[in-house]
Amino acid sequence: MSLNRAGQAVHDYIARHPEELRHWRDKVARLASAAPDPHAAADAVADGLADYCRERAGAAVEFRDLAAPNRLMLRSLAELYLRQWGPPRAKKSVPATQM
Repeated sequence: MSLNRAGQAVHDYIARHPEELRHWRDKVARLASAAPDPHAAADAVADGLADYCRERAGAAVEFRDLAAPNRLMLRSLAELYLRQWGPPRAKKSVPATQM
């Protein structure tokens, strides 16, 4: 999966900080289980990541350089985190062909 500059910066920061990683694993799992569908879950995670970037910009140098990332900029990262930490997707059942 390819991430844009903002998504890569957030991903790298979270990966370097174990307490942030733990927080985001739990948060992604919680948001995914509460969402009615995968698209709503990705929107919720992306919103959370955008809020996180705005909050961390006051404390972490890495976030000050980002140009106020919005939900759309962080959507790919949200989808990546959902694939990694969200509940497993149910496999589609293939109907048996009748002969």
